[in-house]
Amino acid sequence: MMKALSKFAVLAGCSIAFNASAALIDRGNGLIYDDVLDVTWLADANYARTSGFSADGRMSWNAATEWVENLSYQGYADWRLPRTLQPDPSCEFNDALGGMNLSYGFGCLGSELGHMFHVNLGGQPGGGLDSATNADALALLVNVAPAAYWSSTVLEAYQDYAWLFLLWNGDQDYNAVEESEHWYLALQPDGSYDYLDFGLFAWAVRDGDVTTPPGGGSVPLPSSLLLLGSAVAGLMTCRRRSSAVALSRPA
Repeated sequence: MMKALSKFAVLAGCSIAFNASAALIDRGNGLIYDDVLDVTWLADANYARTSGFSADGRMSWNAATEWVENLSYQGYADWRLPRTLQPDPSCEFNDALGGMNLSYGFGCLGSELGHMFHVNLGGQPGGGLDSATNADALALLVNVAPAAYWSSTVLEAYQDYAWLFLLWNGDQDYNAVEESEHWYLALQPDGSYDYLDFGLFAWAVRDGDVTTPPGGGSVPLPSSLLLLGSAVAGLMTCRRRSSAVALSRPA
């Protein structure tokens, strides 16, 4: 039985000068406001574990959705999983599959997690969290794992699959909703490919701002971030194209 859908891609090494005039604003009490998307994030990117809901934070999409819909934090009870824009022309790949338009791969700025990774944190495609150029913004957050994070958005024609964002390398992908781990076919240093197992986590976000407590401050983003490639077309030409393929769980 098919357990997951995934894809693999090889980064050839590109960057883009991306102008940003935005800030993550520390509202205190574990709340971080994004003044571009007008959303508030939990500073704790693995609050499901911190709160005791999950032993380590790994969850299926169904469990993550249940957790976030029942979450109450600092008087707010309208939390949700981050959204993924589909289609998203900023993504490296935009393909048609089974009557759907799929936007995936590196460089996805339309998703809320993609915006957090690339714009707020300055993460480089293929580089992961250790490539983040905005250390001050990253310092506002806790328990951010180089793992996969669920989106609230399911695939249009296959609603037993949901979108995710891989903070390990900035890749947007999708996975079966009943699973709590994501198998990723990755290029190894010796040129071969092997499966890596990433846990699937949930990062709570809500629409709008919150009341600013005393001591709250902002962390401005650099005016110019080297992010994604000289253009989406440039990124397409300097990476070897990959396609979405159906993968069974490795033995």
